[in-house]
Amino acid sequence: MSEMFDFNISGNEEIDNTLHFVFTYISETIEETLNYIGEKIVADTVKNIDKNKLIYKHNLRDKVAQNVFKEAENMILEVGTNVRYAQYVHNGTLPHWPPVNVMREYVRVKIRPKLNSIEKKNARSRKIKYGDQLQKKINSIAFLISRKIAKEGTKGVPFLRLAFEQNKEWLLNKIINKLQEELND
Repeated sequence: MSEMFDFNISGNEEIDNTLHFVFTYISETIEETLNYIGEKIVADTVKNIDKNKLIYKHNLRDKVAQNVFKEAENMILEVGTNVRYAQYVHNGTLPHWPPVNVMREYVRVKIRPKLNSIEKKNARSRKIKYGDQLQKKINSIAFLISRKIAKEGTKGVPFLRLAFEQNKEWLLNKIINKLQEELND
């Protein structure tokens, strides 16, 4: 276990001012570097969302953001999203019956474009109202997806963790290089 030591040099105004300047300068450099790193992780997270086709109304990919803030003596980089369903996409779920209205909306957004051309042809050939047939198909598909989720849950796609893992080595090198660069100047 490592121990932390606090030290305080005071009494000499010149030393106090110099140390304050150095710590402020290093803090600003770290904050700039963390912002740069955060932007890269956000970009790679969006790429992971696109690559894994996790787009549902674009609000997940459009709301990935980063924030750098100071908490006590630590500078913290936070990357994430405030989209309600993001945690379920990222971590997956246990078996459960999802809300019917959510599943219908999912089918309308994700699957309906594929159904449109097929169903229009079928409706014309059988003289059925296209809207009624499409709604029945949406309900049927939503039920089947819900039933599968009720039996198996959903598999997570850790899009944020993947972005971090993809950048871990780069991230550490970036921080070390930036600090060395600043200390050498």
